Amino acid sequence: MSAIQNVAIVGAGGHIGGAFAKALIQAGNHVVTALSRFDSKSQLPMGANIIKVNYEDGSTS
Repeated sequence: MSAIQNVAIVGAGGHIGGAFAKALIQAGNHVVTALSRFDSKSQLPMGANIIKVNYEDGSTS
């Protein structure tokens, strides 16, 4: 069985999601993508790929 390498996290700018994203990035075995609202001012984890989305508009996914 192969290990999960690509991880997308909703809420990576929050307390729990941010800690989870940072831990995965620091482990060095994962590619982390942080999904963030277009208007979010949250600090996102360094090293994550950032994708801005509008959760109310399916065409932004």
